[in-house]
Amino acid sequence: MRCLNCHAEGISSTNQYCPKCGAHLPALQQNLLPEQTRLKADTYEIEYALGRGGFGITYRAHHIGLEQPVAIKEYYPQELAHRHSNNGGLTVPQNKTEMYQRWLTRFLREGRILAKLNHPSLVRVQDLFEERNTAYLVMELLSGKTLGQELDEQPGKKLDPQRVREIITSLVSALAATHQAGVYHLDLKPDNILLTPEGRIVLIDFGAAKQESATIGPTRSTRAFTPDYAPPELIGNQAIGPESDIFELGMLLHQMLTGTLPPPALSRLIGEPWEPQLEEPWQGLVASALPLQKNQRPNNISEWWNTAASEVNSSGNMRSATLPRPKPQVSPPVLKPRPTTASGPGKSVIDLRGYFILPELQAQGMVRRFGRGAIRNVFLLNQELAIVCATGGAALFNLSSGEALWEIDCPANSGAVSLDGKLLALARGQTIYFCDLMTGQFLRQIQGHTDGVNSVVFSPDGKLLASGSKDKTLRLWDTVTGMELHQLCGHTKSVVSLAFSPDGKVLASGSEDETMRLWDVVTGRELYQLCEHTCIVNSVAFSPDGEVLASGSGPHTLWLWNTFTGKELCELSAHMRTVKSVAFSPDGKYLASGSLDNTVVLWDAATGRELRQLSGHTYKSVVNLAFSPDGKVLASGSLDNTVRLWDTATGRDLGQLSGHTESVNSVAFSPDGKYLAVAGNWDQIVRLWDVAKGQELRQLSGHSLWVESVAFSPDGKYLASGSDDKTVRLWDMAKGRELRQLSGHTHWVFSVAFSPNGKLLASGSGDYTVRLWDVVTGRELRQLCGHTSPVVFSVAFSPDGKFLASGSEDNTVRLWDVVTGRELRQFWRPTGPMKSVAFSPNGKFLASAGCFDNIVRLWDVATGRELRQLSGHTAPVESVAFSPNGKFLASGSQDNTVRLWDSITARQLRTFQGHTRSVSCVAFSPDRKYLVSASHEGVVRLWDVADI
Repeated sequence: MRCLNCHAEGISSTNQYCPKCGAHLPALQQNLLPEQTRLKADTYEIEYALGRGGFGITYRAHHIGLEQPVAIKEYYPQELAHRHSNNGGLTVPQNKTEMYQRWLTRFLREGRILAKLNHPSLVRVQDLFEERNTAYLVMELLSGKTLGQELDEQPGKKLDPQRVREIITSLVSALAATHQAGVYHLDLKPDNILLTPEGRIVLIDFGAAKQESATIGPTRSTRAFTPDYAPPELIGNQAIGPESDIFELGMLLHQMLTGTLPPPALSRLIGEPWEPQLEEPWQGLVASALPLQKNQRPNNISEWWNTAASEVNSSGNMRSATLPRPKPQVSPPVLKPRPTTASGPGKSVIDLRGYFILPELQAQGMVRRFGRGAIRNVFLLNQELAIVCATGGAALFNLSSGEALWEIDCPANSGAVSLDGKLLALARGQTIYFCDLMTGQFLRQIQGHTDGVNSVVFSPDGKLLASGSKDKTLRLWDTVTGMELHQLCGHTKSVVSLAFSPDGKVLASGSEDETMRLWDVVTGRELYQLCEHTCIVNSVAFSPDGEVLASGSGPHTLWLWNTFTGKELCELSAHMRTVKSVAFSPDGKYLASGSLDNTVVLWDAATGRELRQLSGHTYKSVVNLAFSPDGKVLASGSLDNTVRLWDTATGRDLGQLSGHTESVNSVAFSPDGKYLAVAGNWDQIVRLWDVAKGQELRQLSGHSLWVESVAFSPDGKYLASGSDDKTVRLWDMAKGRELRQLSGHTHWVFSVAFSPNGKLLASGSGDYTVRLWDVVTGRELRQLCGHTSPVVFSVAFSPDGKFLASGSEDNTVRLWDVVTGRELRQFWRPTGPMKSVAFSPNGKFLASAGCFDNIVRLWDVATGRELRQLSGHTAPVESVAFSPNGKFLASGSQDNTVRLWDSITARQLRTFQGHTRSVSCVAFSPDRKYLVSASHEGVVRLWDVADI
């Protein structure tokens, strides 16, 4: 049997689900045109189905008169139409006719666009006709596999550079022809590229294509595209052009070379930092294709490619100049958090006190958490108290003082509090944890989803919990027993938002598939779906009377629907960017919306009139909104790490709650082990923590851009910090003030390290150089030049201070003579940029971690020979560190884990699983009792390793 979703062959007829993609096989076989069905007055005859998607079914068929095989694509949107059992035609319900006709027009446009084009790398259209209340597109029958399938077959899901060159050359040629005809594809991805046995590379599926000078403007678009590959202008319904296809081709190029996609444009728009780390000129090609601003990209696809392709040698490598890195946006300072308290448990969520750790974290040796992480959900209990769920767990805050009354340490991507305030649910990966908020006790954990949980919500009576997941399903759970009651299937992509109706009978879900669906809670049956959205449905909310449903989506749109009929009531537009959160006030008078444009808009829920815009968040997205029970206060939680409080009557800013943290880049122990310095991304501040008490002591402010690296001097008197503002700063630890600024680098400073005697400071930058500084005078002593790619990610002195090692994006670690500045040797493996290097305490060995490699490598410093590999991580390794006695090596990885190794035998001793995002930095305390790990979730964790 064949899977019509992923095209996997040879599946047993007894299988209910595809072993490759998980699709329900019987459902895919329903409502197909029967074999030998004839179309267009007996011109074509259907043989069997080849595949199906949300809007169509593709068949193998043949032209009866010519006896020629063809492929026929039938327009059949399953959610909008039904197959008539007698004649095979489609019937469309009255309330879905408009949408059906809109997408039928798009289907016909795809056929007409393809018919205009004639190119060996474009599928050839032979016929287009309408009948049976639908339309059919007849194309040449192509065999082979998709590029996606070829990538899946390769180690690391990446291709040899020469193969990449062949594919991109064909695609560029095909796209140049379409651009010349005034057509833009706008959905370039591996599944839309067919590789035939004859060697043809064919671009298929022009369903998202648009013609010259198209601007969507304020009207709704019927275009389909893939958000993971799409440029910002396509997502935002702005003018598109050849630059749009170049962006998607750049995303595809990076994926073929590395096995991974760059962050989607939406993630980068809300502040996720990224830039390519490739060999030239792949680096230059990708970097020039992927600026977020369309006018910063090339506008001629042939010129973009041919300039570099002309220099390709027989091995597939290319030479060209390095393009400059884009200038970062300045991040505002994050205010200092209030101190927390801890005491014994009480009788209710308000009386509870203490610091409660997830038992499975305690079992791994987790001792303390520094930083609460990025805000995910906010719940106002009254005008004085709020529960904030973040990536590090949940906390109850006194809003007047900013004091945390209790904290629950449980890594989480989403959280929910029952209406009676007794239960807390936190979702981490595929697991959901229940915590009793009267005692702080963890009650149970439940599992069932096959991929990460995005959203959880309690029913009004607290008896049910709904969860939405990346596995495309919703699940309903009994909160008392933890038993799964229903699995709700229908969404075709990740489920990102959920809401119960006030009576608890209906559940609404929003998805990345751009639909919102309503479900009967008792039976689990889908009631209906709303397909008007053209972007991800980020948030859904019911009005207090249950009659109106609000949904937040992009571009910059808030929708209101009649809950009972599914009819659109109105479309509200005031935001400049995508709406991320919506909420009704308890009395139903107000509707609030939060957006990527950093603002909150308050609406009159009855009339849809904009009342006021609330501005105060400094950057990034407003991800969550919550009204107080009396409706007088609105809280907004943002990725700028603050919760802001607003007077709903006047719009006045009542204050903010600070203390949540963004992605952490670097941590360092003071030599006596008492203090921990933490540098965070999107943060211009170095935070100093008391390790024993877990309290933040001080903030060191002065950098004008993000701080990338920190290091203590051996005597503990000084702290050095390297920043994207191109400076290194020295801080006096006794006085807590800046001592001096070291200037000279012409690009971001990624790494800093003191020599063992404390007299020298080394810094690695994005300007190709490592620089040595005199700590006392601040004078630059020398530059170490030799790396062939700009970024020097890491620097480390040997224990005797004679040598300096530097790891770069040129795939090498280089060893330098500190006195002369002479390069002594290179340690090289084609594993991508060297993100981290560390000397063993005896100076004989060097550990390195490569950015595109899941392996830690140990090298002989004297000979440069690779001694052994430490394998176990399932994603690239970001950081390595030796224990002070040299017996152990720690590594932090993008697989969200920290691993501890025996440095002699290379045996893995322990895995620490407490982070929800990549581990960016690891370090041992000077007494070797503790291991600290920092993560891009904004949390630093302290692990007890004394007994290992």
